[in-house]
Amino acid sequence: MKSSNEGFLGKSSEEFSLTTKYGSATFLQNILDSGSAAMSIDNKKPVHDDLLKGKTLQVYWCLLTNGMTGVREIQRLLEFSSPGIVSYQLNKLINAGIVAKNEAEEKYFITEEVRTGILGFYIRFGYRIIPRFTIYLCLCILGLMLFFLLALFMGDDFIKHPGSILFFTSMVLGIIIFVLESRRIRALNMK
Repeated sequence: MKSSNEGFLGKSSEEFSLTTKYGSATFLQNILDSGSAAMSIDNKKPVHDDLLKGKTLQVYWCLLTNGMTGVREIQRLLEFSSPGIVSYQLNKLINAGIVAKNEAEEKYFITEEVRTGILGFYIRFGYRIIPRFTIYLCLCILGLMLFFLLALFMGDDFIKHPGSILFFTSMVLGIIIFVLESRRIRALNMK
């Protein structure tokens, strides 16, 4: 016998709308629980976007660039007024499951690398973090060097060819765009 809340196939209207809209509510919940797609259903915005802002982002960035670090070290590196600020931000990160504490050494380390918000514009090499536009910039510079090398060996016919002119123009424009974007992203991170 159906209850007053049950609708089609014995499911409540909320369960049915989740099942039809997202395929399966349990499948969606499994994805959310695994953390591979940490999105909130209501606003389709990554969960960590709201968390990683301001001082919390600075503390996370400090852990990314310095590895396992203690509260006092983070306070000194970020020039915060008290260790309580750092401790509060670290507790927020621990509750989100992004950071963990090594009880023996009283130091914190990152357990989950987050790629949302401003962090999506960076690539990590060990403890070095660079804007991904810098990689594209290097590729454009290598392309420009290749152009000059080919122009040197092949002469005027290569330089006057329309394909060569297009290649040279695209490399120069790429360099300008990626320099500006790398600087803009770096400036956004410093805020």
